[in-house]
Formats: sequence, C-alpha cells, structure tokens
Amino acid sequence: MNTPKIRTTTCGIYPKLIESEGVPHLKRSLHRFDEGQISSEELEEVIQKNIRAALEEMREAGVTVFNDALVRWTDFFAPFSQSFSGISPGTLKRIFDTNTLQRKPKISGKISWAENNATKDFTYAHSLLQEGEEIKASIPGPFTFADASDNEFYENKTELLSDLSEALNRQILEYEKSGADFIEVYDPVLAFSIYPNAKETYETLLQGVSKPVILGSFYGTVRDENLKLLESLLSGFSLDLVSKENLPRLEKAEVVQVGIFDARNTLEDDIQSCQDKLNSVTKAFPNARTLLALNNSPEFLPRKNAREKISALSSLVV
Repeated sequence: MNTPKIRTTTCGIYPKLIESEGVPHLKRSLHRFDEGQISSEELEEVIQKNIRAALEEMREAGVTVFNDALVRWTDFFAPFSQSFSGISPGTLKRIFDTNTLQRKPKISGKISWAENNATKDFTYAHSLLQEGEEIKASIPGPFTFADASDNEFYENKTELLSDLSEALNRQILEYEKSGADFIEVYDPVLAFSIYPNAKETYETLLQGVSKPVILGSFYGTVRDENLKLLESLLSGFSLDLVSKENLPRLEKAEVVQVGIFDARNTLEDDIQSCQDKLNSVTKAFPNARTLLALNNSPEFLPRKNAREKISALSSLVV
C-alpha cells in the first residue's frame, strides 16, 4: 500500500472530552476515584472510553496519523514526574509566555524509568487503529524537562541530563514495543537557546530507537544551530509556520511536521495563505513526508474550535 506523501496529524493534548452519551466526564471521574467512590478498574474503563471517543473525533476530522489524545496528561511532564523514580510533581509554574500553569518536576533522587499510565494508554489507542492509520508516541525532551525542574539532587546538569535521557529512552523503547510508527520528542527550549551538548544528550535519548523521530516544539521552530547538531540523529522536525515562517536549513529531513493552523486562538485560519506556506515547505523538502498539524497543543481551545481547525487541515491536502 502506498502511503500518501501529505497526511494530517494531531499533536499535544486533545481537549478534555465533556460528558456525552456513553462517555463519562473524565475530570469528574478522576475526582470520584480520589474520593474512593469508584474503583481503579472503573476509572480505567472511563479513560478508555475517553480515548476511544477522542480517536473517533480525530478520524471524523480526517486525521490519519494519530496520537493517543493524552487524555490522562495534565501537562507534558506529569505522566513521568508521577512515575519515574527520583521525580515527583512540584510547584506550579507558568508555561513560557502563556497564562497556563503546569507542575514543575521536583527531582529529589536518582532518576530511573518506571512503569506508567502513558504506556498503557498508548497501547490501548494503538489497538483502535484501522487499516492505513498510523500513530505517534509523545515524549518530553530532556532539555525542556531538565530546565523546567527543581533539581535538589544532582550536583551538575550533565549528570541530570544523562539519567533523565536514559529514563526517557526506556520510555521510547516501550512505545516502540507498543506499536509506535513515529516518536515525537517535545523539546521547545531548543527553539530559544543553543545547547552545545545537544548531540551527546540525544545520542543517549535515542539509543536503540528504530522508528522515525520527529523533534517537536510548540513555541516556535527549533533553532538551526540545534537542528544541525542533531541532524544525524533525527528523521524529521516540526515547523511552526504561525510563529516563524523562515524554513530551517535541514536538508536531510525524511519527515516534516508542519504546524500551519494557529492553536493559540479561536480565529479562523486563512486557507489560501496556509496553502502558500505549505507549498513553500513541500518545495523546500521535496523528498520528505509532510504531516499537517496545528502549531500548538490544542488542549486549551474549546473542543468545537479544535475539531474545526483539525478538520480544516484536510482542505490543504491535494
């Protein structure tokens, strides 16, 4: 079967589903679980129903490269700060230039991988795929994870990055076992600063990884200097064509994920302008597969607007 060169995809946390027929309200169910009103088995059933409903919505919107909706994630660190040894959720911190808060990972011991719900949810989502559909696994990048953390254990950042990358590498390998077609590493600080040790850190992060790896960023395109350091390790990267229209000089990309509609507001996107931007990307990277996406995690959009924007991506596929 030939795979289309341009496909639509989702990235980030899908807007939390409200209660509808046959799909219990997730946040309310989590609260009921914390209060001991429902069992862990009942909670898992609620989560699976929410994952199934989210994937059905994505499919109706024309998505063919899914993520697992990350319905249980409260932010991009939570599944791992809640499970990895040596890390726990800490105080609240504002996310970059937004008014949104997330928990700072608190590092109080040696970091190591441990079983977590992110793997379980991904495995379930993979089981729901239909013929011809693909799925991406999401993972926070080591530099963003480390920079966002309160480190109370490691004497230097090199040791912190090494152990963190080893733990995240194990998580990626677990995703591969569960059927991931792509690995998306979310490391937005690489869009703002140059990290001379990027190659060494990512060599640890991606050791033994066989699936295509996409370097993602929701707050601008990763800087050319960092992309060049990582070029030999990556299969692709994400472009934020809303925040930055200049194309990076990474000629060997096999996959280019194009954040082409603005997920940071509810305004309708200019289809013709976006089509022109897409044409410039396909011309610059004629041999790469193109994945069309929103430029940011849609979790804070009203669900209706998120669905409309994701659906409109298909209008750019010709």
